[in-house]
Amino acid sequence: MQTLFGPKYRKRTAVGALFYVCQVVPFFALGTFTPQVMESLGVTSKLGAGALYNVLLLAGAIVGLLLIDRISRRFFLISTFLVGGALLAGLTLLADLSPTLAVVFFTAFAFVLAAAVNLEFVYPPELFPTDLRASGVGIAVAASRIGSAASTFLLPVVVAGYGMNVALAGCVVVLLIGALVCWAWAPEASTETLSEIDGETDQNC
Repeated sequence: MQTLFGPKYRKRTAVGALFYVCQVVPFFALGTFTPQVMESLGVTSKLGAGALYNVLLLAGAIVGLLLIDRISRRFFLISTFLVGGALLAGLTLLADLSPTLAVVFFTAFAFVLAAAVNLEFVYPPELFPTDLRASGVGIAVAASRIGSAASTFLLPVVVAGYGMNVALAGCVVVLLIGALVCWAWAPEASTETLSEIDGETDQNC
């Protein structure tokens, strides 16, 4: 365990935990409270909007599965964080113009994040050599569970105290943090061999 937080692997450990947390916080918070989100945005047909949201989740997961071995891991990580953040920012700023527009932004966000979720099963194991993989992935998963629990607890609290726009803006900030962390530290793990991971220096981590 100490090795994972040492100079050789600490950036990989941080990336594994933080990208996972930054994905699940908005994904679980908004997904769990979809009807409340739709109602606060003026969408009257919450059942129809919720059904469309779930269809886009499934479609996004399938598209992400098809893309994950065809594009760079770094590009996939960073681009989905940025696009997801842009869609939520658009939802925050423009939803008052039209309930239809709110549904479009919200379901497009669901599509993008569902595609990105595929990385949670592939990327963390690629960050660590064999002898550290179980512990490294365990830290990432544990961090994500803390993030998902905190987000589902805090969203209704924030909405009740400050309104849905503030909650959405908070999710945008989380997504941008994920993009920044991945841009700064995420390695392109899909092209590395186990021996390369094992022999990396702190500079390359």
